[in-house]
Amino acid sequence: MRKVLAFCRPPASRQQEGVFRDHRILREGHIRHSIYYSVIREEWPQVRDQLEAEQSTYASAHTA
Repeated sequence: MRKVLAFCRPPASRQQEGVFRDHRILREGHIRHSIYYSVIREEWPQVRDQLEAEQSTYASAHTA
């Protein structure tokens, strides 16, 4: 859920397209949903930069 919440933050250029519900059953028996997003070519540089910044922040916070 943390990944979903992180990805749902601005910029608003990340357009949620839909949810694929109950499409995967994991080994532990949990059922997984997936959220699909779209990013158009013009939005990609801004989205990429923010994702890289979020990844860097996450990695820094979780490095021992």
